[in-house]
Amino acid sequence: MTAPLPRENIEALAKIAVDHYGTASQLDVAQEELAELVVAISHYRRGRDENRKRIIEEIADVVIVVQQLRLVFGKQEVDDVVQQKLRRLKTRIREDRAEAGQATAVIGSDANGQATIQGG
Repeated sequence: MTAPLPRENIEALAKIAVDHYGTASQLDVAQEELAELVVAISHYRRGRDENRKRIIEEIADVVIVVQQLRLVFGKQEVDDVVQQKLRRLKTRIREDRAEAGQATAVIGSDANGQATIQGG
């Protein structure tokens, strides 16, 4: 098994792919990969395909194509909106926990960058 590519290499390869195949082609690929993930999840949920490996493979395809989309539409702008949406999610989780009568939790991340909820 090969070692994973560091993030900067994924971004570099994403740029090469967009430059090589063109934006229009990679937008088509993005639609196809996203649709394949939707189908895989649908089959999994309905019990038609209990093979987690298929979903994992489709997620990997989507992660790769999303790197390309970040470059096409503006990496910093996309990353900024992602941060805004993560903050909104964090607020919603806190509000949901408060409504359920759970103690207010501290939502953060550990040394490995994994999400944590402390308290409540």
